[in-house]
Amino acid sequence: MRQFLWPTIFFGLIWGASLYYVTSVGGTSPFGPLFIFAVFGIAFPAVAHVLTQGTQPYSTTWETSWLEPLAILFLLGLIVLYLIYGVGFVSGQAEALAPESDLALLLAQTGGKLVVFVVVPFILMSVVIRHPASSFGWQSPFIRMLNLRHLGLFVLLGGAFCAFQYFVGSGAQPIKDGLFTQQQLMVGLPIVFLWLIIEVGLVEEFFFRGILQARLAVFLRNEWAGLFIASLVFALAHVPGLVLRGAENGDPWLITANAILVLTAASITFGYIWMRTRNLLILMMLHAAGDLLPNFSHLSQTFGLT
Repeated sequence: MRQFLWPTIFFGLIWGASLYYVTSVGGTSPFGPLFIFAVFGIAFPAVAHVLTQGTQPYSTTWETSWLEPLAILFLLGLIVLYLIYGVGFVSGQAEALAPESDLALLLAQTGGKLVVFVVVPFILMSVVIRHPASSFGWQSPFIRMLNLRHLGLFVLLGGAFCAFQYFVGSGAQPIKDGLFTQQQLMVGLPIVFLWLIIEVGLVEEFFFRGILQARLAVFLRNEWAGLFIASLVFALAHVPGLVLRGAENGDPWLITANAILVLTAASITFGYIWMRTRNLLILMMLHAAGDLLPNFSHLSQTFGLT
């Protein structure tokens, strides 16, 4: 109980302070953030808990060394620098080489994220620290990750994510408005889903769950602390992009508070599923399902599908 209590209080204080800030300064109603947290921070993890009853998570490496905290700090610093300076540099180079090509820009940005969030961390943690790939949730042989119980979890929760985005969120509005033909949807949805498995699934889940949450749980000897701290870092990592896109009129404090309120809820869902399965592939697929409808319109046009 103590292992659950102190991380929950720590997270609750930060989340509560963020809610107070956006309601008092930003004038936002508290019901939206509370509803999202109730769904993604409580209901979906509860469903995942029920669906994984009687199963054991795949094994991970619980050994650590003095090098690991330094490696994690280095990776976090690298990611911060990339998000502040690297994204703009990569985008600028892509636009210079292929002006007005949305596809070239997307490929360049995704390639940059893969290097920073996947390739460098994998080399550092597997070659230098010498952790096996299974520590990051990648099982061998590959078929082990297609566990029937885990696949059932993906089907039910992935469907729930899509239903939430369609009926509650606004990201699926172009589809609801009938802007795409049935053929475009039948061809485009699978292609965009497969792309998102790499762009958001592999990029974000490998680092934030397979490395950050997993190793924090080891350092702190507390899986709940790993979950909540990684969720906060996950939310904060999105702040530079939101600032550059001009969200909340560019107010960094309001953007940060809103990111904590909304994105930590989604991260708690993914983080709890990681705790219950340690199956990276299932998390990649679930993350792609959650982002599918909001990103379909943009990506289908970028790929020339519509």
